[in-house]
Amino acid sequence: MSLLDNVRECFDLRDYAYATEVGALNLWGIRGPVREAGAWDDIIGATRVVDGREELYAWQATTDPGRTYLRKPLHERGTAILAAEQHVACWRRGLHRGKHPALRQVAPMLVHRDDTQDDLLQEVGPPGAELVGINLHATWSQRLPEVVGPWSAGCQVIRNPRDLDKVLDLVRDHERAGHSTRITYTLFDAREIPVAAYVWKLLRTQTDHRAESQAAALS
Repeated sequence: MSLLDNVRECFDLRDYAYATEVGALNLWGIRGPVREAGAWDDIIGATRVVDGREELYAWQATTDPGRTYLRKPLHERGTAILAAEQHVACWRRGLHRGKHPALRQVAPMLVHRDDTQDDLLQEVGPPGAELVGINLHATWSQRLPEVVGPWSAGCQVIRNPRDLDKVLDLVRDHERAGHSTRITYTLFDAREIPVAAYVWKLLRTQTDHRAESQAAALS
């Protein structure tokens, strides 16, 4: 079974929609098993069918808020942690904070709230549907940040801005192929789905190695 087969199995096990039309983009994330905040230890990935073959992309990211906002929540009910669910037609190309390229939230997404104000990620209680600016964006520092820190208050964040450029290129291709400008995002939890943990492990090795090379080039 190929890695692409494993990714599709993650969707099948949750009975989530998986696009197979030519040019249609499947955008997804895998949250790693470690529940202490701070590391770039998650994966954001994409698959699509182009010219009769299926392509897979993966980038180093966080699907969790950083310690900065876990310790000092911006919301009275606690810091947002995006639920591991399929969030249908939730994003559209736009700007984060009005100036940084991003996929911007345009529909409610299921969110947990963590009000414990410590460094552990705790999905407290059932998630609620919220429209609160849970975007997909990248960092924008000159060097790749070592820790998540203030880069996420609940957003899905790609560590390297050049990787986000590729994501946005894929979204534009998706739109040019005649598909919706609203993008569905599917988040898996490696603790809940063994095959997702397997995919996470393989892709994290690849993305960590690439990040090391990118960091060296920027130093």
